[in-house]
Amino acid sequence: MTQRSQSTRSSKPEKKKPVQSFGPYGTGSALIEVAVWSNEIESDGRTVEVFSVSVTRSYKQGDVWKRSSSFRVQDLPVVQYGLGKAYAYLMDQKGNGSE
Repeated sequence: MTQRSQSTRSSKPEKKKPVQSFGPYGTGSALIEVAVWSNEIESDGRTVEVFSVSVTRSYKQGDVWKRSSSFRVQDLPVVQYGLGKAYAYLMDQKGNGSE
């Protein structure tokens, strides 16, 4: 008799993870994280890998951590830094044959 693991029987799909993330970088009142995501699409009869980037601001409200995609003025240099890291990563991937 074969045994299946609990995760195999689960009907919940696995949560997608970023292919690369940068941070978290502290801004004094928040943490900024930049994530690079990969997705495969069909284009002209072939499968193509495309990338997208998300930026998240995490902050503490009382005892609870919250997440936002809005940024304060003091967050912007950190966001720019993280996006620069993501851009460099993506350009490196493009040089290795990814689109």
